[in-house]
Amino acid sequence: LIKDIEDICNTTKVTKTQKVLSGKEQIKYFSPRTLLGANELLFHQEESIQVIAANTGSGVSKYYDGTVIKRLPFVYPQSYCDVSRVVEMRKLTEDTWGAALTLGEILTYCQAKTTSRYQAIAKHLKLVANPSIRAVGTLGGNLALALKHHDFPSDVFLLLETLGAKADVLFRGGIRKSIYLKDLRALTSIQFFLIVSINLPPIHPNEFMLSHKVAQRHVNAHAIISIGLYVHQLLTTVDTKKKLIGVSLCYGMSGSKDGFMRAIQAERCLENTELGDDVALQSTLAALEPVVQAAGVDKASMVRSMFFKLMLEASMKITGDIAPKLRRAATFPERPVSRGRWITSGATNPNFYPVSKPNTHKLSALAQVTGTACYTDDIPRHNPTLFGAFVLSTSVGTLESLDSSKCSDEMIVITAEVLAQNGFENSMTDEEGVLTFIGGDVLFAGQRLAIVLAKTRAHAEQGARLVSISITPNKTSPILSIEDAIAAKSFFSNVPERKKVGAPFQEFLKDDVVVVQGTAACGHQAHFYLEQQVCRAILDDNEVMRIDLASQDVHTVAKTVATCLKWPQARVEAVSTRSGGAYGGKCSRSVPTACAAAMASVLQGCAVSFSLPIEDNMMNLGSRR
Repeated sequence: LIKDIEDICNTTKVTKTQKVLSGKEQIKYFSPRTLLGANELLFHQEESIQVIAANTGSGVSKYYDGTVIKRLPFVYPQSYCDVSRVVEMRKLTEDTWGAALTLGEILTYCQAKTTSRYQAIAKHLKLVANPSIRAVGTLGGNLALALKHHDFPSDVFLLLETLGAKADVLFRGGIRKSIYLKDLRALTSIQFFLIVSINLPPIHPNEFMLSHKVAQRHVNAHAIISIGLYVHQLLTTVDTKKKLIGVSLCYGMSGSKDGFMRAIQAERCLENTELGDDVALQSTLAALEPVVQAAGVDKASMVRSMFFKLMLEASMKITGDIAPKLRRAATFPERPVSRGRWITSGATNPNFYPVSKPNTHKLSALAQVTGTACYTDDIPRHNPTLFGAFVLSTSVGTLESLDSSKCSDEMIVITAEVLAQNGFENSMTDEEGVLTFIGGDVLFAGQRLAIVLAKTRAHAEQGARLVSISITPNKTSPILSIEDAIAAKSFFSNVPERKKVGAPFQEFLKDDVVVVQGTAACGHQAHFYLEQQVCRAILDDNEVMRIDLASQDVHTVAKTVATCLKWPQARVEAVSTRSGGAYGGKCSRSVPTACAAAMASVLQGCAVSFSLPIEDNMMNLGSRR
């Protein structure tokens, strides 16, 4: 038996099988060590096979293939081929980067170089993903995402295309070709191929490269706008000016159908012009205009601004010939390293210690950072335990039907009708039910329609996506903002009426009346906690329903669960050891999963566990206006 496949070395081909989420088939796992072995696996098998290395792309690809937005079922190949140990794909030289190299390895390599090419790449790679992802995510994997999903704004693709790099590609029959990255996009939908390595153009002693990225966060954020400029040769003229030879200008952006674009007309305007030439700069901006306008007014303005700053920075670094008033515009703002300090002066009084005495550390911090702190999902599971997932709506209207015929026999589907037939109360409040009845109103995308139980969490989540939903759209306009809700008079009806107590406020303002008019508005808030809504329910030997969960209001949980079960509240015990973040999102929002788990546990006679994926949590419970 092979206990840990990742520890096996010196093997041409390794196979490992595991159960697929249908519960009937098996997935095969291959780990070739040579390109010849990979060629045999990829091009000589009739079954579907997916190339992986660290498989970090699965966390990104789902946002582009409809798995998250449209809640489509997960699609699994019949085989996986792990190429992370293929020797030919691990090469790292000045002009060749293997596709199986991690982004962290490439970053370390570039940081050790002093030329502008490598320094620009290193600076930009620091803004890609985060250190943990860069340590395992590969160069080829990132490029494969960009080739598969053209709207994925890959910073790696942009950097390499700016340089004019080529990909060494393996096709069926062992044929290898060197192809520009932009040309590979047209081949992605036609034939299957494997990126072996990336070939960089030779370094010219007078070359120059700059790139920048604007994103919502310092790490873990797709680029709002990225831009790269590469000049193959800076030719010194007779009057010591710098002429641009071999210009490449690329930019990428999120939210567009094409995450990467090449500014060919702008490149022609810059070619053979002197650095800092105002006429060339203005003509280049004019050439950018028709292309960037398609991206929207805001992004078009950002592209123009970033290009202008990029040219100013190039002038300042290469010639130093730049007006003093423009020097600040020639630098891009950089986020400094985060830091913090305690200031307790004036806030403490030694005469009253321990009251007001500063506590230099959180009491539970050591347990949390060392991983010894026990959260709800760390509690040992009972045997057997079923795992639950919610079937969520993707539109609004009237629920016509739920079809679970695609679910396997091992999956259990529970609807609002099933709960009612077994004597449970589906309503948690006057406004909200645990699930939605057939014929009921679906008020928002992400509303809970049914529960799927399975023996594993992955099976439950897959089963929830296999349930077909039929919703008749309503004729009313969608409510997408607070202003829309006010206009439609869509308010919670269970808000208690405010009563006026005491004298009218005008009595206190007789002598000095101040009238202030205006509007105070707060945008959409999202409860972004690391530990999602999680709970576990089981009926103990004393016929008491014990619910372990992460909650800020266990009293409301116990009370509502008792209402749904139609039991005395004394028979329900809700326990919360600690929460991995909440910010108010685990007060009333921890109730639905607890009610669902408790009723499912009674129905099935065993423990039921819920741990919502972050996408389901945000759609159904994770935000408020």
